Amino acid sequence: MEIDGKKTKPRIVSFTRAELNALKGKTNWKKLRNMTDEEINAAIASDPDAEPLGDLSTFQWHPHPPKN
Repeated sequence: MEIDGKKTKPRIVSFTRAELNALKGKTNWKKLRNMTDEEINAAIASDPDAEPLGDLSTFQWHPHPPKN
């Protein structure tokens, strides 16, 4: 896989259902659902902590059911 011109190995991360439920985010999902794509892109561009994601057209995400 190549991201921003750098070759990287795919990384597989697994979480149990309990671990996923324990994750506490700061995302205001109601606000996000009401934002346009342009507003989301502008918010990302103005966030100094946001890292460039590179070309996401080759990104592959495959959810797997948790193993309890």
